[in-house]
Amino acid sequence: MTAPQDKETRIWAAMIFPAQGEVQGAVQASKRVHWTKESARAEAERWIAEMKLGPITWYAIDEQVMIGRNHKHYVVLRSALLPDGEPPE
Repeated sequence: MTAPQDKETRIWAAMIFPAQGEVQGAVQASKRVHWTKESARAEAERWIAEMKLGPITWYAIDEQVMIGRNHKHYVVLRSALLPDGEPPE
């Protein structure tokens, strides 16, 4: 698959953080970015099921961020724009 050339193309990543205690970092994070928010959310929901975290309530913050949470964890779906220009060789 070749990367889209649209300067406004967003990529997405998912991360899960503990909601209690001192945050030391994500407990789980995307190793590869996604082309869509839906794909990043599906990855996060697989982790939630595998980790048996229970139901997550989702909130759309804006077009760049979506937050999911329950009583023990936060899930962050974050987007970024692709860089301008061609990739370096």
